Amino acid sequence: DFTPGRSYFIITRQENIIVDGGPGQTRRTVCNDSIQVYEGWNLIATPFNFPLHKESLSLINSNSIVTLRSYEGGWNITDVMEPWKGYALFVTSDNSNDDMYLVVIPRAAPGRASKVTADLGFEPGDWAVQISGRVGQIHDLENWAGVLQNAQPGFDNFELAEPPVIGQYLKISFSHPEWDLPTDEFSTDFRPADVSEQVWQFDVNTNQAYADVRLSFDFLGDFPANAEVHLIDETLQSAHNLRANFVYSFKSGKDGAEKKLKLIVGNHQFAATQAGDIGLVPEQFELLQNFPNPFNPETSIRYNLPEASRVSIVIYDLLGRRVRTLIDSQQKETGYFTARWNGHDDLGGQVATGVYIYQLKTSSKSISRKMILLK
Repeated sequence: DFTPGRSYFIITRQENIIVDGGPGQTRRTVCNDSIQVYEGWNLIATPFNFPLHKESLSLINSNSIVTLRSYEGGWNITDVMEPWKGYALFVTSDNSNDDMYLVVIPRAAPGRASKVTADLGFEPGDWAVQISGRVGQIHDLENWAGVLQNAQPGFDNFELAEPPVIGQYLKISFSHPEWDLPTDEFSTDFRPADVSEQVWQFDVNTNQAYADVRLSFDFLGDFPANAEVHLIDETLQSAHNLRANFVYSFKSGKDGAEKKLKLIVGNHQFAATQAGDIGLVPEQFELLQNFPNPFNPETSIRYNLPEASRVSIVIYDLLGRRVRTLIDSQQKETGYFTARWNGHDDLGGQVATGVYIYQLKTSSKSISRKMILLK
């Protein structure tokens, strides 16, 4: 049954499907309406046929802040409920064991819905890193790690739960099972301002195969001017200086990606200690074995530069003939890098199954490795 005030996902692989919900119901607009909600995620809709601002919504028997999320290729925070559209709302109980309700005041919003960001309520000394991710047309843009003057240790109303995944997805989340809430995954992780140097662990998950995952990091508020900011990828044993480049990309595999990353904000000694055995700067010139190997259709080639240099990466067949130039004498700073090859030559043609040589050259050094393409 379709219930007034509830929203639903209908997912189909067929085109031109018509959904007939039957006759509607008339809702009185001279008095408030209410929707029963439950701990955790609720899919809701306005019972009225005009837009409502979230200021017209309030919760009974819950201490949660009303945060509306709409879905358009990913979850977005919004401030207006449009008629005939669905929204997700996360609710926690006030421990009274009484039923919880969302009260809806029938007061039309002056404007249409607009995408907004969470109201972080920054005060002097507050700062955050916003983490946004994209995979093609899919996104997860609204995730924050930061320090707030009014934040409390553990869970408080500054924390936002990570919405459930739908269909093709990208999810960035902070895991906190110790908070003992209806979900373990959150879009935010805010800490009290008594400690300026911080480390956050977060997860990136997608079910998109062989896709480019792009993460970007924005520094907000009174971000520590002299702090170093590093992203540690323990799987790839690499560090990424977000001060030098605020974008980090990687390739998902045939089953998508499940990646754990570490965000470090602090002075150099603190960052180096938190990075552990992974140097913030590579200690030596390296060309690593491509992965996967053998491969089809694409493989990643990782290399490390302990100093800035011009870089070339060229692929040859076993007869020494040039097949593909991946990087042509580009200037690179010190750091950890990845190049990708999709098995095509410089003319765009698919190369044959076989063994190939990939060669990395810098201003002063050269190193080569073998890889295998299987069809």
